[in-house]
Amino acid sequence: MSGYNKEKREKFYQYCKGILEGQNGKELFEKNKSLLETITPRDVIEVFHFLVEDKYPIEKIKKAVNKILHTVYIPLRDYKSLPFSENGLIDLLVKDNLEMEKRLNKIKPLIKSLNKEHNEETIKKLHKMFSEISEFSLHYVVKENTIFPFLEKKSEFFGCTQIMWSFDDDIKKNIKNILTLLEGEFNLKDFNILSGRLFFDMFAISFRENKILFPYLLEIAEEKEINLMLDEVYEMGLPFVKVEKKDLKNKENTVTNDLFVDLGTGKLKPEQITLIFNHLPVDITYVDENNEVKFFSTPKERIFPRTKSVLGRKVQNCHPPESIDTVNKIVESFKNGEKDRADFWINFKGKFILIQYFAVRNEKGEYKGVLEVTQDITNTKSLEGEKRLLDWEN
Repeated sequence: MSGYNKEKREKFYQYCKGILEGQNGKELFEKNKSLLETITPRDVIEVFHFLVEDKYPIEKIKKAVNKILHTVYIPLRDYKSLPFSENGLIDLLVKDNLEMEKRLNKIKPLIKSLNKEHNEETIKKLHKMFSEISEFSLHYVVKENTIFPFLEKKSEFFGCTQIMWSFDDDIKKNIKNILTLLEGEFNLKDFNILSGRLFFDMFAISFRENKILFPYLLEIAEEKEINLMLDEVYEMGLPFVKVEKKDLKNKENTVTNDLFVDLGTGKLKPEQITLIFNHLPVDITYVDENNEVKFFSTPKERIFPRTKSVLGRKVQNCHPPESIDTVNKIVESFKNGEKDRADFWINFKGKFILIQYFAVRNEKGEYKGVLEVTQDITNTKSLEGEKRLLDWEN
């Protein structure tokens, strides 16, 4: 980076820091007006990375980010991004955002109507429409499992992913809370607050993806790298844009041979090992002693999506910022031998999910990583009595 750009970045950083620390926003804006008119996606990505590195609380950063991006809206909106191919990675994600915005705009008249007159039929319609909006969570999951890991490997400036991930999680929580409100005892005031936050965040994240994240990605990624991410989108799909399943043209070749791996209690071919992992009724992810993701299984119905982009990723970067402290505590308790497992259970998409973490140790008791095992135990919880092998046909 040239000296000029470094100087510009430093000035923008100081401006952002001033906003974050509560200095007079109007004075800061007037003082830096000419600078703010020239801000690019790269400037935003790099400076926001430094704000995250400064260890400010994520909620404080998010409030400042909303103010900062409002002051540089015009140069970001008008920034000439590099071209991208039709039905390529960026094109599909931009179209997905557009479809989401169309659906939100269709909800607005119903909200206005509900504020004029309470109507059960309107509430039912809103529930149906917000249920559809909830499907857009897949868009964020795709981004978090493809673009975010790529940025962490390709760019030294990836702190912005933590900010965006936190906003994504806010959106998911608010949609869930809105649906709960529409299903139960309706409170118009609470509904207006939640829906207002949701609309602001979803439109804001759409703009930030289209005008900051994607233009930056196009500037740092090679076509082959973008196509590899596109292949992962083919596997995961998108909520509102039809993604044609294609032969994964960029998929890495898997080496298969007739060599056997001696596992101590048996010898198996690599293909057999893969088949065994993928037919277990659980999702498995292995993180090594250096906190890097090294393996995940791909059962037919995986509960939480994984893509190959996650391989080599630090486990701390695989979680939203609000969860990082807990992740670090679990890993540290495994490393120092204080604990060997941690169990959690959640309700997820109508299923009861058990998530377990196990410390992996060798014969000498040396720490070799963490095994994450996730399974749907909805049906298991309801089991009673016995069903023996001889009862199989029943």
